[in-house]
Amino acid sequence: MTIRKLLLLIATLLAGNFAAARPKMRVERPDGKSVVFILDNNQRPGTTTVFLKIKKTTNCDISNETRRYAVTARTSKLLTLKPANPSQRVEYSYSWGYVAGPVDPKFDSTFVYRMPCRTDRPVRINDTIYIQNRRTKALEKRHSGTTFYLEEGDTVYAMRRGIVTEIELPKPSEQPPAKGRFFSKRVQITVEHPDGTIAEYINFDPDHLLVKAGQRVLPGTPLGLVGSYDGKDRPVSVRLLWYATNPSKKPNAKPFVTHLYAPYLATTEGILIPRPWKLYTAVETPELVEREMTKKEIKKYRAGNKK
Repeated sequence: MTIRKLLLLIATLLAGNFAAARPKMRVERPDGKSVVFILDNNQRPGTTTVFLKIKKTTNCDISNETRRYAVTARTSKLLTLKPANPSQRVEYSYSWGYVAGPVDPKFDSTFVYRMPCRTDRPVRINDTIYIQNRRTKALEKRHSGTTFYLEEGDTVYAMRRGIVTEIELPKPSEQPPAKGRFFSKRVQITVEHPDGTIAEYINFDPDHLLVKAGQRVLPGTPLGLVGSYDGKDRPVSVRLLWYATNPSKKPNAKPFVTHLYAPYLATTEGILIPRPWKLYTAVETPELVEREMTKKEIKKYRAGNKK
């Protein structure tokens, strides 16, 4: 069996196993008077950061500050409101939201990533920087991802160790992006890394996905075959990001902000941040694959890869 046929077989077996359902908040009164807030994470892999704010209470002494919870379990009890007067009920109102990933991780801007492409030939890379300002509708020059221009049938590989948290398929009505624009509504695979950073890989062939939500990957793990917007070009865009606490004190400000960053890549020319529109060849070394493993994992990995 050829490698391509093997990849297609794996994709067939994984078909239909895509994104997990979104988290939901529910409230219970176990004794009829106290209040318990419970998050049903619906088996979403990775970390879900929940922001919970209690706005108004009666018969309960609690501050109205926003509380933050990092949730990884399927079901989690977040907060209990107990009555100040045990003979009366607690009355309350609340709001909540979440972000799919950790907030304020230990971000390392110098971390070196494997390129998400094959190692036997160079690929062209571009810094994806044009995005639309929602207020002015104008295009602004800001980094929003790194694009790798692949060829038909090419496999997209994981750039770093992590867990696949979501696989998002586009809606049939969605249109391809304008030239030079970053487009986030194509087939997207999201991976959460051990340090809390996030990778979003965008533009896969929806019929040839090779991973599923909840699967753990290493640098070089095949994610799927590259897709195409127009039937000709086959770019895969990668957004690397992390979430931080929003310093804004405005009443309606989101509790978190998103930071995007350009990665250092391992290439045949050395470790570097790629220059726009240049050709680079990927490398994959044992150090790239093993650096985020424990000693026990390294021993098991090497034993399984002996010829």
